[in-house]
Amino acid sequence: MKKGEAVTKAEIISVLKKLRDEVEIRICTHEDTYRGGVIWEICSQCGDKWADDEGGRPENKLPSILDDADNLIKSLDSQKAIF
Repeated sequence: MKKGEAVTKAEIISVLKKLRDEVEIRICTHEDTYRGGVIWEICSQCGDKWADDEGGRPENKLPSILDDADNLIKSLDSQKAIF
């Protein structure tokens, strides 16, 4: 894609997928944790920590913008028109 040139649906989908993938790999899912003393759970990947007496580790939720990107990709894929 060059500035000022028309953009195809395939190019938009490609950029959205790459952007979504980049965001996903930069978000820590806190899957690898260890105990740090009696009440602490610590993430081995990013260092975040949670105290059991303060609710413990929160449920992992990816940003809703990733769902939005997936829905947009599906919508674009299903359209036949090229813009």
